[in-house]
Amino acid sequence: MAVRLPEHHRDQDSRDVVKLVMGLVATIAALVLSLLVASASSSYNVQRSELQSLSANVILLDRLLVAYGPVANDVRDRLRESVRLSHDQIWSPSGAQPMALDRVPAFIIELEGLSPKTDA
Repeated sequence: MAVRLPEHHRDQDSRDVVKLVMGLVATIAALVLSLLVASASSSYNVQRSELQSLSANVILLDRLLVAYGPVANDVRDRLRESVRLSHDQIWSPSGAQPMALDRVPAFIIELEGLSPKTDA
């Protein structure tokens, strides 16, 4: 086996420098990976929290429409349909689908058209 490095590159000091540099590279790689995982976790937690809040608001709106009475049944049906369409656009088997942000959902138009018959 032929030795290609000169003797002064194979002494203990050179080996120690190489070990230190390898340790430094490994530490930086671990730091970058941990920051990447932390960022992904933070993003996931924010999205989960927003989805839970949105879900709670939809359920609250549905309960308020139940309390409004049978007049609001059509609005509740449109609300359910809008939630189902949004779910299918976000979690479709082929991936997220683009949404038309310029159109107003039908249940909002019907919701605005409701007029109370009593103070309750």
